[in-house]
Amino acid sequence: MVRDRLPDGDRIAEVLRAEIDGRETAGLERFSIETTGDDTTIVCDESPLAEIVPRETGVEMRFPEGTTAVRSAAEHTSLEVEETEGPVVVVVDSAAETKAAVDLLVAVVDRLP
Repeated sequence: MVRDRLPDGDRIAEVLRAEIDGRETAGLERFSIETTGDDTTIVCDESPLAEIVPRETGVEMRFPEGTTAVRSAAEHTSLEVEETEGPVVVVVDSAAETKAAVDLLVAVVDRLP
């Protein structure tokens, strides 16, 4: 039986990484992934944009800056946004949502000053 969801956060993080690394069109040529130890960061134009944090059933993309741009872009997606006192956290609950996450990244960058 084929499942449409990958419940493991580490596997979803790998799918997200592949989505970002695997495309060089639609604005994604500006993005890369950097890994240092256990930390994985999405980089845009050589500047850190968001941290990828796997959790048991999904992935968090933590945006320490540009919080208004992230909230605005997320309104146009099905992705959940968790409000914290620090970074804005966008939750990617399935491998299918990674495409929406990539679209969100492009939209965030387009909204940054």
